[in-house]
Amino acid sequence: MNFTAEKFTGLVVGNATMSASVTPKGRLYGRILYNPPHFHQNNTIREAGQAGFSFTIDGNTKCDCELDWNVTEHIYPRYMAEAPLADDVKLSVYAVAPISVFDIEDMFAPYLMTSFTLENSGGEDKTVSIYHEWQTTPEGVMDSFGRYGECNTSGALTTVNMRDVFITVSGADTADGDNTREGMIYLTASVTVPAGASREITFFTGVFEPTHRYRMKYDTPTHVCAAASRNLCGIKTGVDEFISSLPSVGDEKIDLYTRWYSSAAIILTKSAISGEVITMGYSELNQRDSFWTSYIHLSLWPSLERDIMRTSQRWMRPDGKIPTTVLPRIERDYDIDINEYYCLRIARYFRYHRDYTFLEEMWDSYVKAADFLITFDRDGDGLPEQAPPDNPMSFWGDWKDVTFVQGRKLAPHFDLLWLAVLKEGVYLARIMDDDATAERYGALYDKAFANLNRDFADGGLWDVDHYAEVWYDGRHLPQVLIDQTAGIIYGVIPEERVEKIYKALEANENDYGIRETFPYRTYEAVMMNEPGDYHNGGIWPYLMFCDVMGRYMTGHAEKAESLIRKIGYADLEMAGDFTPGEYLDGNTGEGKGKQLQGWAAALIGALTHGAYAVEYVSDKEICINVRFKERDFATTLILPRNFGKITLRRRGGELSITSNCRRGYTVTAREV
Repeated sequence: MNFTAEKFTGLVVGNATMSASVTPKGRLYGRILYNPPHFHQNNTIREAGQAGFSFTIDGNTKCDCELDWNVTEHIYPRYMAEAPLADDVKLSVYAVAPISVFDIEDMFAPYLMTSFTLENSGGEDKTVSIYHEWQTTPEGVMDSFGRYGECNTSGALTTVNMRDVFITVSGADTADGDNTREGMIYLTASVTVPAGASREITFFTGVFEPTHRYRMKYDTPTHVCAAASRNLCGIKTGVDEFISSLPSVGDEKIDLYTRWYSSAAIILTKSAISGEVITMGYSELNQRDSFWTSYIHLSLWPSLERDIMRTSQRWMRPDGKIPTTVLPRIERDYDIDINEYYCLRIARYFRYHRDYTFLEEMWDSYVKAADFLITFDRDGDGLPEQAPPDNPMSFWGDWKDVTFVQGRKLAPHFDLLWLAVLKEGVYLARIMDDDATAERYGALYDKAFANLNRDFADGGLWDVDHYAEVWYDGRHLPQVLIDQTAGIIYGVIPEERVEKIYKALEANENDYGIRETFPYRTYEAVMMNEPGDYHNGGIWPYLMFCDVMGRYMTGHAEKAESLIRKIGYADLEMAGDFTPGEYLDGNTGEGKGKQLQGWAAALIGALTHGAYAVEYVSDKEICINVRFKERDFATTLILPRNFGKITLRRRGGELSITSNCRRGYTVTAREV
């Protein structure tokens, strides 16, 4: 049977190995993506073709997209629907890829799980045959695995596979498959449903390469699926817990967008049999992208976050430079913000989890990474600089790594983050009883803060109502950059200037969000983008959520939530694909760049560190600061380390907590 491609809506199901779309018509699956367990150059997520199901009962056959589905859930990470299959037989589908809180192994399960429940309300037994076909694209994942394999039955499981690509069925009475067709495998399973009873049958559709992380425990797809079939209830419970653990602020749209944006962080996490783990930018771990991507890891999978930081630490150069990317490694001489984000990631972890042992493990590398940045202070003002314009690579200073910023000396983003590195360094040094480093960083912070905050005309970055770029040739450009809002979340910008920056950003805002650069750049330069495109005024979800986090922190919750609704609608709903994108055109709101971008998941951090913020009263007592007012809500919050999980509610203006903390630990909440 030939399943043709249809318009898909969102990667509805997915984990760190497999993800797939399901259209409202019920196509299972109109598009499949696969995250290979390799760390090779340009080893991005791969298109893995499309799959579908058809159902035969009483001599009649219908494919999934022909059934009259009543969709009961169609949002990451779960799809649920039901449809009449015959007069007396109802078909229900439950589709996920395993994912659960704290269990990092579930995140990498190498399959999509599709469970069908058949309910027979009639007076006669009914036999149903389900045909499952997986057809790859010409450039799809199966091509690299060859076109041979086997079909075997082991106990209650039947598996058809083509080397590392497989379909397995559990719960069938009989099953058989084939892999002889070019680029395609299929499996047919039959089940008899007694009168007045129901039967469940589950298909596992996946890829299991020799380098996959699961090879540490399992030898074959059959072994993987046997373990899964024994734990179907556990898998479903894990998905339920994951869904309930995403923060809610009691606003239907924001909650919707939070679910969809979380998908990018999970689908773009990668691991292998070595146990190494990364959060991907495009196909690699870079500190900048992964910092914003990994707020959800910080909360829900802290051991995974530690592993990712250790991976970065292992690749540090002797001089303290953190590579631009690792696994695979891409190296540049500069990338000022790469080292900054490495340091801030260590600080973020300690502030959230108060893990003294891990801080002790990472502290020397923090100091080494920060000290490397001091070497970029060429004029002694305390501020690291991009390289002089005679260096052809001088544009590698921060995330705006495009050649038309060559010749820029100082920029708000990386210089404000530098203040944050020094400020956090003082705090951590005191924790570590490293008074010499605390005093050294404190003195350097005072110098850098004073020079950065001087007026532009006096050599600083402050330009009336925003921080501006400083160029080696003395250019004075009018652009207001949203990336300076990163300084707000670290409290390194004077309060009165925060309000001026927000006022200045109003000109950058339109119906789709806030443009990262406005007015658009118009001067001639190499590889200049058109106005509104990419780094010349594109609208970036990650920057929007960085801004949103700061607005929650500074008492601007209403505006923060207005911005979430604006970018969420433009990026997810208006685009029609519900996939967290790289950026939008600043003029039209059209989705551009990478269709799936990990750091768009920063919305999670905007909520866990903005809308709800953990404040330590002591190592055994925390207070949750609720930074939005009036609206009733109920949310589950996964708290740091030993503080467990709570349900936080507001009803009629009163906050209440249901807590599962460990004995001796205390959680309170207050409105701020």
